[in-house]
Amino acid sequence: MAVLQMMPLVDHLTCPVCMGRLQHTHLTTCGHRYCESCIRECIDRLRRCPCCNAALRHDQLIRDAQFDGLIGN
Repeated sequence: MAVLQMMPLVDHLTCPVCMGRLQHTHLTTCGHRYCESCIRECIDRLRRCPCCNAALRHDQLIRDAQFDGLIGN
């Protein structure tokens, strides 16, 4: 029987930019989640997703209020 490896839950709650707990979570069109302030600063500086380097604009960000509700923001 195959054993599935699962990422620790904390990895899904952590912003890959600031390494803190996600705050005012925003989702990118490429599927990554960031704190709102972190991803907006990255777009201002690089115009790219910090995880996969996909081109990204502010108007492509999606507020993820449902995710924030799940993690208690």
